Amino acid sequence: MTIRSKLEQLKTRFLDIVALAKPSNSHALEIGESTLPFPAGVNGSSRSANSTASKKLVARASGVYLPTHPDQSMPAAQLGDIVTKGDRLGFIKMGPLLTPIVAQIDGSITNICCQSGQTVEYGTVLFEIEPKGTSL
Repeated sequence: MTIRSKLEQLKTRFLDIVALAKPSNSHALEIGESTLPFPAGVNGSSRSANSTASKKLVARASGVYLPTHPDQSMPAAQLGDIVTKGDRLGFIKMGPLLTPIVAQIDGSITNICCQSGQTVEYGTVLFEIEPKGTSL
């Protein structure tokens, strides 16, 4: 991967995160005592327009994605599974530590975005979950 493509990928992730944080009537992000204007292309209203779309569950740490606990034989979650907020969907291994990946909403898994053993970074999309009550 080239530096340019990596930078574009980071920019896209940044804009996605900022769009989630932006209230529809705000023009700046307040962090501590600093105020930063939102970058061009960030639309706060997009959050409500896509409220019925699948929600992305991202890695909160860097490490190796594991769908199964080392002591178990079955994956914690599979495509199509109905999940409840708090359910374990997999793990991120950082050296000897395993951090659980936990569902943040009730719904069904519509996409598993990484492979077993794949190295993931903070912010990598791991799962897409269709919120409960939005299926067609």
